Amino acid sequence: MENDFLKIWFGGFEQAVQEMKPAQRDDLFRPCAKACSDSYPALMFAEAYAGAADRGEFLDRLQILMKGLSIEKKDDGRAIFSYPCCYCDLYNMGYLSSPILCECSRLNLIANFESVMGKGCVEVTLLQSILGGAESCELEVRFLR
Repeated sequence: MENDFLKIWFGGFEQAVQEMKPAQRDDLFRPCAKACSDSYPALMFAEAYAGAADRGEFLDRLQILMKGLSIEKKDDGRAIFSYPCCYCDLYNMGYLSSPILCECSRLNLIANFESVMGKGCVEVTLLQSILGGAESCELEVRFLR
């Protein structure tokens, strides 16, 4: 019974999010993405970052710790993060399915990096997502320092 209520409630939430302007969605999702980051992935980022000699080693260690994650390092310093499936519990539990939810994932990746490298260290762009119909999720990370 409770799950039915949550699925109905989140259906209304999803509709409201779809009607928001992008800046409004960022304002809504930013604290959610940070909370998600704090719940687990920031710990993996901290473990990978600790003791890494440089950014390349950090990314290599991160890829080992986060099973399924593939990181393609580009010559210009960018990195493409590829995920073979959607790891969002809200999607996996059937509460949300809109590709707009992937904005939260983009902000989550920023929060993960900021947890170890400081505020404003990266820009992240969503390239494709499973919820958007792709076979994998890909996000481009540009390091700002």
